[in-house]
Amino acid sequence: MKLITAIIRPFKLDDIRKAIGDVGVRGIVACVGLIPAAFSTGIGSQVQRPLALVVVGGMLLAPVLILLVLPVLILKFSKAELPAEPARDVGQ
Repeated sequence: MKLITAIIRPFKLDDIRKAIGDVGVRGIVACVGLIPAAFSTGIGSQVQRPLALVVVGGMLLAPVLILLVLPVLILKFSKAELPAEPARDVGQ
């Protein structure tokens, strides 16, 4: 839980939502543009279909990896320590 809190703490929730929205829309638009190539049956589709399916899969998986997995891996394997939490005054 500390790892997730350390990732999210420096950012505002609105910034995170905006980043997810931007990356998600780009991926969806690229996938929609390649749907005709992915389901084509005409001449040349033997070459286009596998390539289009790989690109569509990559465009759907890339935002998940970039926004969720990559920050966790960076914090896990970086030499820097997690930022210290500010001290709280319990007495008042």
